[in-house]
Amino acid sequence: MWVTLDNEAVVKDVNSMMPGRKPKGKDNDDLWIRLKPQLEKRSGEGTLKVTWAKGHATEEDVAKGWCT
Repeated sequence: MWVTLDNEAVVKDVNSMMPGRKPKGKDNDDLWIRLKPQLEKRSGEGTLKVTWAKGHATEEDVAKGWCT
């Protein structure tokens, strides 16, 4: 699964929870506690990739193929 988000902070938080990485203190602990096992399972299987993409595209961004 490849998840692309326009919130860089969330991308960093998710990537910090991958196996072998120590999670940092976060807001919304109730949400992260539920997500962490699923994130670790997916990333451990090599089936999760989380990346950042610029949000609020301009016409120039679309013309360059950076987003749709």
